Amino acid sequence: MITTLEELQLKITGTLPLLMCRGQLADPFDTYTKALAKETSLKTKTEDNHLEISRIKFYGSLYFDDTIGPFLPPDNFFKALQQAAAKKKKAQIIKSSVLVKGIVHGLQDPAAAELKYSGPRTIKELWNNGNSPFVHRCMGKPPGQGKVLVTRAIFPIGWSAQFFLNFDTTYITKDEIVEFATLAGNIIAIGTWRPKFGQFSVEVIK
Repeated sequence: MITTLEELQLKITGTLPLLMCRGQLADPFDTYTKALAKETSLKTKTEDNHLEISRIKFYGSLYFDDTIGPFLPPDNFFKALQQAAAKKKKAQIIKSSVLVKGIVHGLQDPAAAELKYSGPRTIKELWNNGNSPFVHRCMGKPPGQGKVLVTRAIFPIGWSAQFFLNFDTTYITKDEIVEFATLAGNIIAIGTWRPKFGQFSVEVIK
């Protein structure tokens, strides 16, 4: 059987704000996780301590690269695509027949898709001592714990990112991928606290 590969470039644009939560915060060896554990272990906390805890949670939740700025991992979009395809019992086909990369400065990147939005690009400016529209705070209740202040990076409606897909037309068509991507944007979403946040529209670039 001859395998036929085709290419597809998609742009997703946020129809709801995007809330980020970097999975590495669950890693006990992560730099931010260690810093957070040290700060939260204090029995008596001042207002400055609480602000520092909030800052660490914000920095730690953000997918950020000094060269790129904020970004989305292509794997996040790939998983949303699989979950949407699962509604049509085709998740395994997506998993085995589609490869997703991000677009950074117009070039393919296997690890990142540049997040575009209107606002500052440095992590310090995004934080702005906690007084920024890109800082989202709310009360959360982790398993086995009482209520705690949760701080995450948030990007307003209109954020966007582009992804480059290679797919095997022996098993899946371009139209099916676009259909699943659109479904993902409507009901699966991307980021954390989905689908209350992170819903998006889909545009075929080429």
